[in-house]
Order: sequence, then C-alpha cells, then structure tokens
Amino acid sequence: MLGLLYELREVAIFLDLQQKADFHDKFQSEGFQSSLAYLVDIFEALNALDLKLQGKHNIHTHHDTIRTFMAKLDLWKCRIQLGNRASFSYLDSALIHGNLDSEFKRQIITHLTDLKTEFIRYFPAIDEKREAWKFIRN
Repeated sequence: MLGLLYELREVAIFLDLQQKADFHDKFQSEGFQSSLAYLVDIFEALNALDLKLQGKHNIHTHHDTIRTFMAKLDLWKCRIQLGNRASFSYLDSALIHGNLDSEFKRQIITHLTDLKTEFIRYFPAIDEKREAWKFIRN
C-alpha cells in the first residue's frame, strides 16, 4: 500500500487541486519522499518476511528465517552508516542529490536498531545448545 502511495504521483495533483499548498509542498519535498521511500523498502522487507513465515514449515525453519532477518537489519545498518543504499531500492531512486544527509542517516540507523530490539523482544534467543533443541533439530 505504501508502495502505491509512493509511486502514484496523482496524490500531489489531488493536493494541488484541493488547494492544500502546505500539504502539497510537504508531500513533494525531497525529505518526505526519501522518508516515504525508506518506509516502502522496510515494509516490503517485512511483507517478504511475513510470507516466508507462512505455510507448513517447522519451528527451526522459522527460527532460522527470523535470525536471518535480524542479521539483515545489522547489515543494513552497517551499509547505511557507510552511505551505501544498495539494500533500499526505493530510497536509492528517491534521493536526487545522491547522498544521505547525516540526520536522515541517523534516523534510519535508529529505526533499524529499534526494529531489531523489538524482534528480539518478540522472538527471544533460543539456547541452541540445549539437548531438547538438538533433539528436535535432528
């Protein structure tokens, strides 16, 4: 849904026709478009994770999928710190000037850190050395 909002330029036309200049200007601003593009990328990743967690998989497959996603969050955070936007295709295309400003970079890093913290809270680590886990795994 966010992807449609990002891609549909008719929203700006609608705001202009409704004489909502303040909303129109804000919606068209590079900062808002960059933030929206980042959110589109994040929600696409979360939707892909959701699809992977559906179906007739076992707890080990789900555990591995969630751990992999949390590792991706760390990877994305490191890439953003270095100014690499390769993992965020919408964000990459939205940035006109080609660089992330330091404040937006900080916001993304904070968001990715908070997202990982919430994943850890919802999916606590499993002690993989426990015999019961090894028995079930094999």
